[in-house]
Amino acid sequence: MNGYWIATVQKPTETAFYNFTKTFTLEKKASSFVLNVSADTRYKLYVNENFVCEGPCQGGEDVQYFESADAAEFLHAGENTVRIYVQHIVGELFLTEYRREQPAVWFKSTVKFENGEETEIVSDKTWLCAEDLGVKTHVCKGMHTTMPPNETVFAEKGEKPLEVCVLYLPRLETKCIDRYGASEKYVLAPRPIPLFGAGEEKELKPERKGENFFEFDAEEYTTAYVRVRFKAPKGSAVRVIYSECRAFEEHYLDEDGDPHVRTVKKNRDDAEGAIFGAYDLLYGAGETREHTFFWFRSFRYIRVECDEPFDVQIFAARYVYPFTKFACGEGVGNFASNKKYLDDMWKISINTVECCTHETFVDCPYYEQGQYSMDGMLESLFALRLSNDTSMPKKFIEDLGRCQNAEGLVPAKAPCTFDQLIPTFAMFWVMTVREYLRYTADVAFAKKYTGTIDKALECFNSFIDERGIVGETHYWNFIDWVPEWSKNGSIDEGRTTLTVYSMMYAAALSDAAEVCKICGRPGLAEEYKTRREALISAINAHCYDVEKGMYTDVPGRRLFSQHTTIWAVLSGCVCGEAAKGLIERTFSYNDVSLTTFSMNYFTFRALEKAGVYEKYAPTVFEGWKKMVDMHCTTWCENPDSPRSECHGWSSTPMYEISAMVLGVYPAADGFAKVKIAPVSVPEGFRASGRVPIPEGYIDVAVSRKGGKMSLSVSASRELEMEIVLPKSERVEVRAAEYFAEAAV
Repeated sequence: MNGYWIATVQKPTETAFYNFTKTFTLEKKASSFVLNVSADTRYKLYVNENFVCEGPCQGGEDVQYFESADAAEFLHAGENTVRIYVQHIVGELFLTEYRREQPAVWFKSTVKFENGEETEIVSDKTWLCAEDLGVKTHVCKGMHTTMPPNETVFAEKGEKPLEVCVLYLPRLETKCIDRYGASEKYVLAPRPIPLFGAGEEKELKPERKGENFFEFDAEEYTTAYVRVRFKAPKGSAVRVIYSECRAFEEHYLDEDGDPHVRTVKKNRDDAEGAIFGAYDLLYGAGETREHTFFWFRSFRYIRVECDEPFDVQIFAARYVYPFTKFACGEGVGNFASNKKYLDDMWKISINTVECCTHETFVDCPYYEQGQYSMDGMLESLFALRLSNDTSMPKKFIEDLGRCQNAEGLVPAKAPCTFDQLIPTFAMFWVMTVREYLRYTADVAFAKKYTGTIDKALECFNSFIDERGIVGETHYWNFIDWVPEWSKNGSIDEGRTTLTVYSMMYAAALSDAAEVCKICGRPGLAEEYKTRREALISAINAHCYDVEKGMYTDVPGRRLFSQHTTIWAVLSGCVCGEAAKGLIERTFSYNDVSLTTFSMNYFTFRALEKAGVYEKYAPTVFEGWKKMVDMHCTTWCENPDSPRSECHGWSSTPMYEISAMVLGVYPAADGFAKVKIAPVSVPEGFRASGRVPIPEGYIDVAVSRKGGKMSLSVSASRELEMEIVLPKSERVEVRAAEYFAEAAV
């Protein structure tokens, strides 16, 4: 038996919680209880009130995932109960989860006994359902498009029985259920990433308290499930406030004299700063009560306040995707040095990537919690430097690829219940497929997406104007959060032809050509190369200012930025000594818009390609050093007083430390050959670390003493290595261990 999708007959008009339960009797203890479960919209499953799993793993417009687990340890002889606690979302909330009109569950399980007997328990009309009246609304940041209503949890308890109806059998995997091929829209598929839950619960100690408030410091930014134990007078309101950092509210008047309030951030743990932000509201009952929130919260600080004297305890269980747990063959990246700022950057980068990774890569855990193409590309790379577990990068490619629209654009973010389009984000997705291949050599997986890549590139080709460059796209032409640009992150609000869009398209054509060649589609590869050459020729003809010796941001207008320069280098519009000269002119010219954290990874790659990394990289690193000095424990979205304190795309230091300081890079896909070329380090410097590779790792130690630079390599298996030390000849060896020393 497959089990049916079952649901409430009623179609709710508000977000609410429901208990779907099934009670059954066993004559003896079971040896296994393998269950499969999914629900609409989110669920937590309990067997005899023991937590088993949660989900469903966030899917897409045409796929819903189910979780599988063995819960035999929670069964016993006699009466047993399965309870699926469902949060059904209504309206513009939790936009990363698709939903039906009714709360629904699907359950299929097999109970086995030691004597070989077995029985099945599946979802059908015999299940019971009741609405949980104890929670009226349950909304928090991260599940919305705009600022949400405050979350309100009522202490009064109660349930309302509801009638259950059978919807239909699910469409499992790709099998249709009708002889004519008709089926429901969703494919029900196994969860593509491992099951994981919250970590060990810890009690947060009050940092300060008064008669009507308590303030807690988690010591670093975290994403966690929060449990509140409190005692407050009956009917009194207890507000649980979550803040990314301590900050200040500054009141000011705009040009028209209208009053406004803005957030100013200084040292993130400044005791004078206030704790404010999203909050949960609970009501006292005159006795001790507990509440665990259904979705994780993001915070560094928590403030709990009440108008009347009260008492409270806060418990938090960290909730992040555990990259290290699922690594293969000890393939977990690490780093240590005698430079504290580098060690701090490594630690902060890991915390940022982890806090931005749950069932998807998210831009930020406090606000949108959206899996964006540009963010996800960078987070995939950073994750591959942290662990050789490829589940999340692979899922990211699948999530975005399956949501390609009819025009050909891969969406700016997915999963999402509405379309958001930023044209170049489709190019970042194409680049991600190339990087995934570079780290894994998983040709079979990449091959599935050559058609998606072709359609995305063909869409971009339709933007080519009579000059042979990318013209206006009529979408949100986001580039970077540059302070002097418009509020939408684009030059002149993006309502014009942007040179950098042509360059990003050219870079994506290059990556796509490599993917297609590797995947056995040489014809497409050659087509992309030809298209790229024509595009570069047009860019050089229409977008280069000869007098300034720089590429203009907008053809025909004297606007310049680091962005256009770095993409000129990365796309191949300029190469060799000419690329070096372009970067030197750009970095010495005052009237140039600077890249910020979202684009700095690409800045570093352009510096590396042009051979000027060691000269200019320290300047780019200053933004991260400033955040360390301001006691940030995650990387911010953008400079100065950023909206988001935790943004995955800002974790570039992790890559730079792993790929440039340790110097390890895949010279052939899947590390079939590895290049080890650490940058020149200062006198007295010492560092060591591990870089994950498929099924293993490479340990590297670099140091400089007495004018000599030393390199020690130890890998988990024999590898083809290309060794390059500064000012030294290249050496190629096949070995598991290697040592080199050279004067610098």
